[in-house]
Formats: sequence, structure tokens, C-alpha cells
Amino acid sequence: MSSSQSTNTQQPRGLPGFLRRTFRNSYAAELAIPGSPILPDDESYTRTASLDQNASGSNTEGGESDAAAAAAGLNRSKSESSAVSKSSASSAASENSEGDAKNAANTTASPFNSSKKHLRAVAFPPLPRQQERGDNDNYSGATPDKANPTTPNAKNNSQASEEDNNNPPPKKSYRELQFETMLSSSLLPLRDLRKLAWNGIPPHHRPLVWKILLGYLPANAARRPTTLQRRRREYKDAIKQHYDIPDDSRTNAEQETLRQVLVDVPRTAPEVPLFHNDRVRRCLSRLLYIWAMRHPASSYVQGINDLATPLVAVFLSGYFDGKNVLDGEVMADVTDTMLEEVEADTYWCLTNLLAGIQDHYTSDQPGMQRMVMHLEELVQRIDADLA
Repeated sequence: MSSSQSTNTQQPRGLPGFLRRTFRNSYAAELAIPGSPILPDDESYTRTASLDQNASGSNTEGGESDAAAAAAGLNRSKSESSAVSKSSASSAASENSEGDAKNAANTTASPFNSSKKHLRAVAFPPLPRQQERGDNDNYSGATPDKANPTTPNAKNNSQASEEDNNNPPPKKSYRELQFETMLSSSLLPLRDLRKLAWNGIPPHHRPLVWKILLGYLPANAARRPTTLQRRRREYKDAIKQHYDIPDDSRTNAEQETLRQVLVDVPRTAPEVPLFHNDRVRRCLSRLLYIWAMRHPASSYVQGINDLATPLVAVFLSGYFDGKNVLDGEVMADVTDTMLEEVEADTYWCLTNLLAGIQDHYTSDQPGMQRMVMHLEELVQRIDADLA
């Protein structure tokens, strides 16, 4: 064939871009995968295509040698991937005839003559089988606890996660978030706190809010610790002054007051187990008697003990995150120090509470009579016939 015919012969096109990148990137991985076909790289493919062009475009007496050269070029490309294929291809090229050599060269010159299964295996090589967890502790990419789920740490983590899922933390209501925001401020606005507390206070915030609203603790958060220490110390001094004294040093009025207190305390909240505890009753007797000694104008009157019981229950619950303590079961965990602090806090809050209504308990009860008169005036304005 002439040179013009050779020039007009169509040049074989290379592989698509995604296949060339696949061959180049996964060439090393393909060698390690059994049964994966190996194609020649770009350089060997170019040499083979050039030899194929010369073999197909020449019918002269040198065609036989050109075909042999093409077969040898094919064998060289295969020898880069496998030495066994090189030796077998070289022996086959020397024994085959001229037509067989041309067919072999033409077949390997273009990878598109390969079967679809061959190209699919090259473009999408099989992935190596991953080791199952538990088969090998050294599973790649897994931590020791994850690789072997039977380890103690993995068991503890799984149990903890199950407990967290079964017992999720309760969500805080909008009202609780409002109290937390207000109580966390350095200077508490008392008017806003009264408005917020009007419809109820969350149990775990109730001890602190009651102490602030009753004037026992200041609105300034920085002064609260020192105020608590000073007030509790003053109450201890009052115990030494009025209660821890011999009975013969008390006057007849004082002895009668103490007798009345000791009679009323066992009757206090008989349906509540908390106030059946002897330690709680001792605290109530002591703080009621000391209050009576410090307020001789009214002294002790029946009913004051009922005002002290909610203060004791709420302040005691503050040590247990607002838990209901009326059943008395928490008394096994209450220390003497905790109970002394509750007693002192109850005394000062009861004092501030009775300061505004003390005339309700004095002789002739003028405060009570004044409230009855106000009620009568209100009824006269609203319903004269009923008045």
C-alpha cells in the first residue's frame, strides 16, 4: 500500500478519559486483586497502536516482519505486567503464521475489541472483602472498644447510652427558664420577682425565692452568703440566751409559754409524717419559744406553729433539689448541721412574716378586728342588702 493510503488510514482513538484515569489510579490495586484484567498503560498502548497502523497499511513483502514486530510490541507491553504472558506471547508469535500475527496485532491494538465484561471489570474492579467486626481485634479504622464489642468499656458505654435513652433529662418549662434567668442576675428586681411568683414557683427555686420575698436575703447576690452566716450566728446566740438555760432561772410566764409550746408542737400537722420526727419537733419547739421571748407583746399564740411548718418543709427540700420531704424519708440523710440551718432560716423568715400581722395575735386582736371592718365596708359597697 502507498504512503498516501497509509496517511489516510484512520488513527485509532485512545480510551475515554474516565477509563484512562481509572487505569492509572487503580493500576497498583488491580495487581493485588485476583482475577482482575490488566490493560497496557498509555505509553505501551501508543506503541502498539503505531505498530498496528504499520501492519495494516502495508501489503509488501515486508508485511510479515511488520506483523511480527507488532506482535513483539504487544508482548513487550504485556511483559510489564506479567512475565508469564511475555514468554507465552513470544513463543506464540514465532510459531504462528503471517495472518495469525496480523489478527493478534489488530485485536490487541484497540481495547474496544475486548468484551464488555472485560471493560466493566477494569472500570469497576471488585473491592476487597472487609473484615467483619469481631473477627479481628485489629480491624482497620476501628477503635479497640468498637472493634471488640465485648470489652468492658464498650459494655459500660452501651449501658450508659441505653439508660440515657430510657431516662432523658426532663425539659425545662418556660417558667423555669424565667426564674433561672432572674435569679442568676447580680441585682434581683423584687417587683418583677413578685409578679413572676404570683402564679407559683418551681419547687427547686422555692426555698431561695421565699427567703428573698420575706426579706431574709438581700436582692444583691454578692451579699447573700455573708447575710446567711451572720443571721445563723445570731440565732445560735439567741438559743444560748433563751433556751439553753436552767428551768429555775425562768420566770413563771416564761415557763407557761414553754409549756404551751411543748403541748402544741406534737399537735402540729398530725397527718404529715415529717413533723412526727423528734428532731423536727425539737427544732420547732426551740424556734417558737425563742420567738415568743423576743416578742413579749404578743408572746406565743396558738396558730403560729402552723405558720412555721411550711417554712420548715420548703427550706428542708432545698437540700434535696426541691424534692417533697413531707413523707419524712429524707430525715435519715439530714445532718445536724443541715437541720440547724433550716431552723435558723425558719426563725428569721417567721419573724419577718409575723412582723406585718403581729397585731393579729396580741390582746383583743386589733389587727383581726380591723380586717373585719374592711370586709364589712366592701360588702356594703357591693351588696347593701346583704350587709
